[in-house]
Amino acid sequence: MGVAGTYIKIGFFHTGSDLLNHDEIHDDLFSQLEKTLELLYAKYLRAGISYEGLQRIEMPVPRPVMREALINAEAIRTTLPPSPFRSASVSTN
Repeated sequence: MGVAGTYIKIGFFHTGSDLLNHDEIHDDLFSQLEKTLELLYAKYLRAGISYEGLQRIEMPVPRPVMREALINAEAIRTTLPPSPFRSASVSTN
């Protein structure tokens, strides 16, 4: 099990305070990381898009990079008193 009282919160905001979607992941540490990674790619992340001629090219954040960022955030969080790790995304559209 993870540290009691810790969980991951993910939010998607239209503007600075206009929350559109949110999720909380409560589980053991390793499951929190895996479930967060899957949820980020399934629901929250949008790929950067560019075009080469008529061909559309999507450039998502590579999974190993995102996993490393989540592990780093988790490592920092576990040295602090129990609290949720929060991630937010803001849409400018």
